[in-house]
Amino acid sequence: MNSPQSTFIPEHIAIPKPFYSDATGKPFERCIHCSRYLLDHNTHYMIEKVHKYYPELKTNDTIFEYAICIDCYMELRKSLSDESVQNLESYLNDHVNLIGRRQQLIQTEGLDIDGWIGSCMIKNKAIQACTEYQTICECMGNRMLFTFMPYMICDEAMEEMMELLSDKTLGFFDDFRNRFLGPSPEIGELLKPSRILLI
Repeated sequence: MNSPQSTFIPEHIAIPKPFYSDATGKPFERCIHCSRYLLDHNTHYMIEKVHKYYPELKTNDTIFEYAICIDCYMELRKSLSDESVQNLESYLNDHVNLIGRRQQLIQTEGLDIDGWIGSCMIKNKAIQACTEYQTICECMGNRMLFTFMPYMICDEAMEEMMELLSDKTLGFFDDFRNRFLGPSPEIGELLKPSRILLI
C-alpha cells in the first residue's frame, strides 16, 4: 500500500478525542516502537485503534491502540512480504478510490471526524453494524491531518484482507502483537494476530 506521505498541506484540526489514548485520556505522546516524542509540530506519525463493539449494550471497547512515527512505520513495513503488499494494494485499488473518497468527504462532511470514520471506507458498513473494527489517522504534532485518512475498516474487510497475506506477513503481525501487547491470554483471544494491520 502507498505510504502515508503528504505532498500538500492538507486540512487539519486538533487531534479529536476518538484518537486520544484511552489509557491516558490524552493525545499519544510517544511512538510505540522507538519512544520518539510525537507532539512536536513537525513530527509525522499515525494512530491506529482496534475496537470491539457490543451491539446489545451499544458501546465499544478499545482493545488495542498505538501511535507510530513515520520513520518506524516505513522500517517495519519492510517486514511485510512483497506478495502481501502487492495483494493489499490491489485490493484497495479494486475497492476504494482514495482520492475520490477524500474529495467527496471534504465536500459533504468537511472536517467532521464522525463523517470520516462512521462507516467502513471499503464496505460502507456502519460502526454500529460491526463487532470489530479499526480506526486509523495521520497526524503532525498535535494536529490530525485530513489526507486519505482518517478512516475505519470493518470486520468484513479485515477478514478479506487477511486472506491476502502470506505466512511471513502473518508471522510479522503475530510478533508485533507479542512485542507490544505481551502474552496476555485475554488480550490474545480478543486480538488475533490478523487484527493488527499496519496500513
